[in-house]
Amino acid sequence: MIRSPLAPGSGVPVPDIGPIPHTYQNTPLVIGLGVVAIVGVILFLAQALLAPRRAQAGGKLLVPFVVTTALIVLPLGAMFVLMKTGERAAYDRIDAWVDRADAVREEVKPQLEQWYGVTITDLGTIPVSDEGGYPGPLTLPDGTTARCVIEAAETYVIRCGEGVDVRTYTALPPPPGAGA
Repeated sequence: MIRSPLAPGSGVPVPDIGPIPHTYQNTPLVIGLGVVAIVGVILFLAQALLAPRRAQAGGKLLVPFVVTTALIVLPLGAMFVLMKTGERAAYDRIDAWVDRADAVREEVKPQLEQWYGVTITDLGTIPVSDEGGYPGPLTLPDGTTARCVIEAAETYVIRCGEGVDVRTYTALPPPPGAGA
């Protein structure tokens, strides 16, 4: 799950688990079924408006209403099934990605702690793709607690500081002998 190791002494590599999967998006089939259902509603309304004339002319009333009702209900039912199935599949993919991300964080945490000599208490602060994490408390090698952010690029960088703007935080150097 971790990229190939870099040269000794170059840092902890960032995992490559890919981006988080997208949530469900309607397919063209679902949209097409919605259009068919809308056409069914329009035809049903037209049937309702024309029913008195058809009755006076001696035409059938039941068959057009049954057909237009089916033209509404069947596509809507199919849409519902397709959408729920797609949503479940999307959420399953997202859950699997989150499980992979948690496993990678568990794997990376001791490497970061050994490399920088810090103690990480919140696994959520470790990003698993090329991005920045969110600020959180870390215990530094001297035993003090500082507000730090773990950033991910090719390797992890831990920056500590005060305030809201993490761009002003200072990068922690790895302690002598880190990664040895």
